[in-house]
Amino acid sequence: MLNIIPTSVVDAFAQNALLQVLLVACLFGVALAATESKAKENVLNLVEQLLGIVFRMIGYIMKLAPIGALGAMAYTIGAYGASTLSSFGLLILACYGAALLFLLLLALAAWWITGLNFIQFVRYTRSEVMLAIGTGSSEVVMPRMMDKLTKAGCDRAVVGLVVPTGYSFNLDGASIYLSLATVFVAQAVGIDLTLGQEITILLVLMLSSKGMAGVPGSAFLALSATAAAVNAFPVAAVALLLGADRFMDTMRVFTNLMGNCVAAFVVARWEGLLDQKRMRAVLSGEISAAELEAEEKAARSALKLNLRENQSQSLATPEVL
Repeated sequence: MLNIIPTSVVDAFAQNALLQVLLVACLFGVALAATESKAKENVLNLVEQLLGIVFRMIGYIMKLAPIGALGAMAYTIGAYGASTLSSFGLLILACYGAALLFLLLLALAAWWITGLNFIQFVRYTRSEVMLAIGTGSSEVVMPRMMDKLTKAGCDRAVVGLVVPTGYSFNLDGASIYLSLATVFVAQAVGIDLTLGQEITILLVLMLSSKGMAGVPGSAFLALSATAAAVNAFPVAAVALLLGADRFMDTMRVFTNLMGNCVAAFVVARWEGLLDQKRMRAVLSGEISAAELEAEEKAARSALKLNLRENQSQSLATPEVL
């Protein structure tokens, strides 16, 4: 716990101490949120511009990443033989098997608590699921997924709270991948992790993986940063996962997405804000997409009319001003 406290802000970044960087980031965010001066706007504009530059740099790296993955696989096979591919195959099977088991339990829990038909929901959101898998990021479909959850009977307030929060704190697929990948890398370099080390690594991973849903391949980066922070095995050993990481990306994205959506249904049910009759009608296709679109247009028109009426009433009553 004492190692989380940095000696200086610069030293936290220079030493690549992940937990120290997170502490500095949290303190900076809290202080910035409490600031009410014009300097806050200037800092936010500066951060936004820096983010644009950083994401452009990440774009360059991602374009070259396939070449790095090819080189890593070529070195691994050349140094240790083609038999190493069977180890990667077992890792991929283990990840997908664990994800399928989790999704099965998730579907049963959702059906028991809310009456949700998981297969119908996947069919209902298939376009968003395919887009998320294609881009390697579940965050790109968050607005569309929130809209579909609202149309399927979840209260808008619940969806607006649960889904964005889940993208930072409910990454089920990433948790499955990181846990298995950690054990795989440790076994690959011949290091026997104790139970205490495994628990410590999992706790650090829970912190380092927050908010990584919007960056493709970020689970690999979180594992690398955690390896550097914990120092339980060489950071360079994480490169062994480069070749197999992309094959498991589909599992991570789909599991993350479904976990957040089911959580929205469950929380809405707990709060008494889930229209189960509408949910069944929408998922079964009794209410078509055209009817949902018409309802949305009518709701927008009613909202605009209410805003105009409120504005006219405010102008007509000086005491309100």
